[in-house]
Amino acid sequence: MGEEIKSASFAPKDFDGFAIRLTEETAVARRMFEEGAFSESGYSLGFEIEAWLLDHSFFPNPVNEAFLEAINDPLVVPELSRFNVELNCTPAVIAGDVFSRMIRDLTDLWARCEQVAHGLDTNVVMIGTLPVIRDEDLRLQNLSPLKRYYALNHEVVRRRGGRAIRVAINGHDSLVSEHHDVLLEAATTSFQIHLKTPASLAHHYWNASAMASGPLIAASGNAPFLFGKDLWRETRIPLFEQAVDLPGSRGIQRVGFGAGYLERSLFELFA
Repeated sequence: MGEEIKSASFAPKDFDGFAIRLTEETAVARRMFEEGAFSESGYSLGFEIEAWLLDHSFFPNPVNEAFLEAINDPLVVPELSRFNVELNCTPAVIAGDVFSRMIRDLTDLWARCEQVAHGLDTNVVMIGTLPVIRDEDLRLQNLSPLKRYYALNHEVVRRRGGRAIRVAINGHDSLVSEHHDVLLEAATTSFQIHLKTPASLAHHYWNASAMASGPLIAASGNAPFLFGKDLWRETRIPLFEQAVDLPGSRGIQRVGFGAGYLERSLFELFA
C-alpha cells in the first residue's frame, strides 16, 4: 500500500510544493491522454487481498511486523493496522488458463501465509469485517509503524482541527462511534480486482464497472456486523465513507464510490 516516506509530518512549504507538482502532473496527464501516449496494449489482470491476523480466540492479533519479517515476500506487504496484511499477485495477461494460474498462485501464497502465521501462534483469515471486532481494537497503538500511516493519521486529525471522527450508521441496529485517529478504516478489508485495458477504452470499462457495482454488491454483501451491532447488509460502505472524512473538501469525499459517468477519457477521473 504505497512506498515508505521520510517524514510523518509536513511544513506549509511541503503542501505548496505538492500543489504545484500536482498541477504540473495533471497537465502532463491531460496532454498524454490527448496525444494517445498511454498504453493501448491488451488486457491484463491483477488483484490484492487484505487479510486479518487473529489469535486463537479469533480476535485481532497485532503481529504483522513479525509476520512480514518471517514470510519475507514482496507480494505480502503491511496494511494500515498491525493486525492486517495485504497479499498481491503478479499481473497476468488475460489469455489461456489465466484464471486457473492465478488461483494456483494465490493458493500457494496463502498456504505459505498460513504456515508462517501458525509459527507465530496466529491465524490468517480472509473476511470483510471481522464480526467480533471491538471498538478498543481500533486504537492508535495498533497503527502499523510506518511513517506513511502516521502521516495519514496526523494530517486527517490536523485538518479536522482535532475533532473526533464520528461514524454514525443506522441499519437494523444503530451505531455511533467516535475516534481521534484513522483506525476505523482498518475494519474495511476487501478483495480488489485490477483490470488493465487499452487507455482509449478505459473510460467505457469504468462506466461499466459503475453500472455493475450496485447489483454486484447486492449479490455479494457479507459484512453486516460492527462492534456487536447488526447494521447494513454491507456495513463496509458507510464505515469506509465516514472513517477518514475531511471537512472543506468542496463536496468531494476522500473516500467515495464515484458519481455519474465518464464521457471522453479516464482523464476526467484524474482531473
